[in-house]
Amino acid sequence: MLRPAPNSRLCHNLGVCCVFPCKWAVSHFSHSEQKRAFDYVAHEGGEQADRLAQQAIAALAAVVHDYGDCPNLRTMGANPPAPTIGGEAEPELYELQHLRVGSVAPDIAGEDLDGVPFKLRDYRGKVVLLVFWASWCGPCMAAVPHERELAIHFKDRPFAVIGVNGDEDRQSALKAVAKEQIPWRSFWNGDKGSGGPIATAWNVRGWPTTYVIDAEGVIRHKDLYDKTLDEALEKLVRQLEVIGEAK
Repeated sequence: MLRPAPNSRLCHNLGVCCVFPCKWAVSHFSHSEQKRAFDYVAHEGGEQADRLAQQAIAALAAVVHDYGDCPNLRTMGANPPAPTIGGEAEPELYELQHLRVGSVAPDIAGEDLDGVPFKLRDYRGKVVLLVFWASWCGPCMAAVPHERELAIHFKDRPFAVIGVNGDEDRQSALKAVAKEQIPWRSFWNGDKGSGGPIATAWNVRGWPTTYVIDAEGVIRHKDLYDKTLDEALEKLVRQLEVIGEAK
């Protein structure tokens, strides 16, 4: 329910518009600052990222617990709006708890663009570049030539590119695959496009979003591009090859 108070204000956060007590508004804005601070250093991992993540987790958990049933009036954004603030905050909380660097990546089970079932865990034992992409996304398609170069460079080595496609119909995705000569498999995110179940579960807010996952299924990097991505992948793949050579 909505919680008005004598000293209320219109507060905006998480794409939410509601009237709340000033005290709550201040704490909510504080959470927003903590989450932004974490996002800024998340790709680096380490103690600072962990400390900021724990602060943001505590703030989000308090929002869900105390104000989770308040209505959410957000109407815009990459993901469909949730009906309540709790529904809006929970994906952020899940991302902090399960999708940050150092976490074991949640499994993905679905169908590829040809309708064949497969799972992300099928690729354990390899370094995986997981790419959320769509044919309607200009930056996604601009990244394909580099991703194709990576697939060629790491051919016959313990590496795989796996896509999650955000097109609303498979045919659009299949046309893009044929045109751009994309050889790797992609999960189809369903007929809701970017709002489909996989991207929603992974709290994808921008396309493309990329994750580097090691052979044990641990997230090692997020949203690396160009030379930085190349170097990170080479390091992980080479480490895996050295382990294999020592056996």
